Amino acid sequence: MKTYGIGCSMKATLSALIIGLLFLSLPAAAAESRTIAVFDFENNSIFERETYAPLSNGLAQVLISELGHVESLMLVERRKLKEILDEIKLQQSGVTDGGYTVRAGTLCGAQYMVFGSFIVDLNEKLRIDIRVVQVESGKTVKAAEVTGKGKDFLTLIKKLSAEIVDSLPVEMTKTEKKFLDEKTHIGMSALMKFSRGLVSEDGGDFETAKQYFREALQDEPDFYQVKEHVLANRDRYLNR
Repeated sequence: MKTYGIGCSMKATLSALIIGLLFLSLPAAAAESRTIAVFDFENNSIFERETYAPLSNGLAQVLISELGHVESLMLVERRKLKEILDEIKLQQSGVTDGGYTVRAGTLCGAQYMVFGSFIVDLNEKLRIDIRVVQVESGKTVKAAEVTGKGKDFLTLIKKLSAEIVDSLPVEMTKTEKKFLDEKTHIGMSALMKFSRGLVSEDGGDFETAKQYFREALQDEPDFYQVKEHVLANRDRYLNR
């Protein structure tokens, strides 16, 4: 009796097709997702250093907000990172110390850490430097810097965000690339108010923080990072 089977070449084709369908059924974002912790920036300004100190908080939060628009990234909240740093009694002067930061990155489940620094000169020209470090190896995978006018800080942060994403094993969608390519102008005064609000929030003074956030939005109604931050921390501002 004759038997009819599937040829070897057809079997191979069917196997490849089945395997391909199985992989297609897996969520792409889950396979590519990377977790990042952004530490508060270091203030390297020489002139009016104390005046611009709050930008350490503000620039970091703006960067978190921008990176948060990339679906393949998971961002550690500043609030959670601060709690971890407090738990291991890490002083601000030691934030860039490799041993402590690796420990903090590990505790918050981050695969990558971003360290930043900034300088503001007498003409409000702003320079921002960032360094991306892989937690597991401790190696720097990206270092970049941007310089521009203070009012262009958001455009500068967007540019750095794109460079950070490009250095990681993830892919951006066309929409996400377009978002980070946008040139946006937000006044330095609004950024300072947002930053002071974050400092007040970190210190537990939520009433003062709310006032600074309101003033920032009064100056710049399109300053969406302020709205995003308050919404993400609404549990801390309800009934206050």
